[in-house]
Amino acid sequence: MDDLLKNLTWVACLVYLDDVIVFAKDFETHIERLDQVLTRFEEANLKLKPSKWKFAMEEVSYLGFKITKDGLKPDPSKTETIANLSAPINKGDVLRFLGMIGYYRRFISNFGKIAKCLFEVTKAKYKFDWTTEREELFVSLKKDLIEAPILIFPDFNNPFELFCDASATHVGAVLVQRINGVAHPVAFASRLLTKQERNYSASERELLAVVWVTRTFNSYIYGRHIKIYSDHKPLSSLVKAKEPNVRLYRLMLKLQELDYEILYYQGKLNFTADQLSRPPTETSNVEVKTLEYQANIDWIKEQENDKEIAIVRSNVRENLK
Repeated sequence: MDDLLKNLTWVACLVYLDDVIVFAKDFETHIERLDQVLTRFEEANLKLKPSKWKFAMEEVSYLGFKITKDGLKPDPSKTETIANLSAPINKGDVLRFLGMIGYYRRFISNFGKIAKCLFEVTKAKYKFDWTTEREELFVSLKKDLIEAPILIFPDFNNPFELFCDASATHVGAVLVQRINGVAHPVAFASRLLTKQERNYSASERELLAVVWVTRTFNSYIYGRHIKIYSDHKPLSSLVKAKEPNVRLYRLMLKLQELDYEILYYQGKLNFTADQLSRPPTETSNVEVKTLEYQANIDWIKEQENDKEIAIVRSNVRENLK
């Protein structure tokens, strides 16, 4: 089918196995493109089954998604099935649930964090224990799926923008395009940092987030100029540093094939990506007691009398001359 409709796919139609969707912004264009597709079928002597045709539809349910003029969203008939699932009673139930809802992970922020907490219970070394905390996460995932935002269709004639952020435990990003100056999401992405990555400095984690997200959305941005927004102000100058440390240098090498610019964006305005990298955590009320201690110490005098500090101060003075 791809060979038959070559030069038309992603221009006039979309193809998956033997299914074809002809799309257009208006009815006249739709008829023209439909004629092009049917002409190819006629030339190949293909016969179509009329009972499976649907013409001039404003929205279509396809592969678990609802495709509309506004964008892509989960098919309500599929999400309703997931939403009505009862709490798992064994490890197999948890894996089946994660497999089903994982199909829609592009719509759910913090999916990686929440799913990881549920996946822990399926490991062989752990006994199945469905706690109140896991029940809350289970319900939260279903709620996020039902309330998932509409993702717009990517327009490869217009530029893409990336908003990314990193915390001590996660990296997150949103791929957007602007319509009349307003940013609309194309896809969300987030993941948990590895044990080694959590030891990175703040700047290294922020640059890691940029590298990871550009690879995640490579099919959208490769060969195009891309603006990358971060709330880490030093990042824009960091990628131009002449003598970065080894870790930063390795990360920067992975960006060399891209045409990009990194721009500073205030954290409070970078809310979505910030939320993806900082998933909500449980809180509890604790009593905090403070100790008041007032020391009657002349710190300058004490430092001058300390032999080791005196050597350091002397060396610093010599280097400044």
